[in-house]
Amino acid sequence: MISKRFPWRIFSLSFLTQLAVFNALYGFIFLLKGMPWNMYYVLLTSVSCLVSTLIIIKPVYSLFVTLKNQKADWYREREESQAFLGAIQEAVVTFNLDQQIVFFNPQFAAHFIGENSSSKKRKVNQVFNQPEILNAIDEVIKNGQSQKLTLKLPTLIDSDSRFFTISLAPVLMQKNQELYEIVAVFHDISDIKKAEAIRIDFVGNASHELRTPLTSIKGYVETLREDIENNRLDQAGKFISIVSRNVDRLIDLVNDLLNLSKMESGTEIRLQYFSPLQLTQTVVGELALLAQEKNIVIKSFSEVSEMNADSQKVEQVLRNLVSNAIKYIPEQKEIQIQWKNTDQEILLVVSDNGPGIPQEHHARLFERFYRIDRGRSREAGGTGLGLAIAKHIMQGHGGSIEVRSRPGQGTQFYCHFPKKG
Repeated sequence: MISKRFPWRIFSLSFLTQLAVFNALYGFIFLLKGMPWNMYYVLLTSVSCLVSTLIIIKPVYSLFVTLKNQKADWYREREESQAFLGAIQEAVVTFNLDQQIVFFNPQFAAHFIGENSSSKKRKVNQVFNQPEILNAIDEVIKNGQSQKLTLKLPTLIDSDSRFFTISLAPVLMQKNQELYEIVAVFHDISDIKKAEAIRIDFVGNASHELRTPLTSIKGYVETLREDIENNRLDQAGKFISIVSRNVDRLIDLVNDLLNLSKMESGTEIRLQYFSPLQLTQTVVGELALLAQEKNIVIKSFSEVSEMNADSQKVEQVLRNLVSNAIKYIPEQKEIQIQWKNTDQEILLVVSDNGPGIPQEHHARLFERFYRIDRGRSREAGGTGLGLAIAKHIMQGHGGSIEVRSRPGQGTQFYCHFPKKG
């Protein structure tokens, strides 16, 4: 849009330029022909320049304003595009037909070339050496068709390679539809792949955990049936006890699976005030017989008189931690339960002086069905879901659970409950 304000600057520049040129030209002609200088020609030149300037000022100024506006629009569009590409989570890069990088957003830099790198002169094959990517780029350049592939690539933000869905699309000129650039979008699907692997592991582990007691039940029931048919009942009581234990194990496993499913689906946390010490005494009383069988001493301490949380779920967390400790530490050891009060949180610490847990198991200890020693865990009667349930209960409270342990130095589980009004 042209401003209504008269362009004095352009007018003056145009007028003085023309005046200087014409006067110099007339002066040269007069000097060449030996003619005397006449002010009439100066006046005539000035008027001519003034008229011509007034005639051309409007289209010249219009062109000037148009070009200026187009330049401003182009800069604004470029800034908006770069801001948009910088805001999205995907890594984006564009390169020309020589496969020389033209533009990349911060996400691409962080993943593949370093955040401090500002060089755009490098080529694609200097960043990626995977044949799948280079061949896909060649196909786009050759056929002008989009390409899509899934690939595992090393990145600068993670020590492990990550999975990406890579989309390569041609960029065509508006006038003649000729290919002049290629844009590549890298969508990180590592979390999706991880979730898929966890799901597959869960199905496999759950099937295995269910199949083991069912196989045992089936075997003993068939044996018992044959004994009854042959009037051999001396082992019947033993077989029925084994079947009963396996049925109890199945019930525990199904209940834990249902509890875990409720936790993962976002079961409502019912907040209420209760005494942590009284809750602890209830759990210790329920597990006292199991502890006495191994001569394990359980001690509890509390500096918290009252807390606001879901008492049933907190009891479940405490029961899982204490029962695990009883099952897996040797005889004549000790378990301590401590409730600590800080400015920001209430801390539950369940510790033992058992053999400890090696560091390599800590990261996966709260996964479903993860066991340090599968044979020993099954003998102890665990389902492999107790710590996973405890983790989800803590997350439901807005808190967290962690383990600290070293071989030979016992194990400590820390449950962090944020204070709630």
